Amino acid sequence: MILKISIVEAVGYIRDKKGKARVSLRSKDDLDVSIIAQEFNGGGHKNAAGLTIDTSNIQEAKDNLLKSVKKYF
Repeated sequence: MILKISIVEAVGYIRDKKGKARVSLRSKDDLDVSIIAQEFNGGGHKNAAGLTIDTSNIQEAKDNLLKSVKKYF
């Protein structure tokens, strides 16, 4: 639903799963979120990708993810 907002180009969802942070990334148009997933040994497609960060601390996972996002976008 969030991607339906015109100014939103990408979204990420982080959740704790068995002591690790699972991240789902979604984007629209030409924004390639698989680049971010690959940096964390994840995978997916241009507009839908996923990855795991080896921490149960959601804030730490968010910080790591944002560092990566800032390098590319």
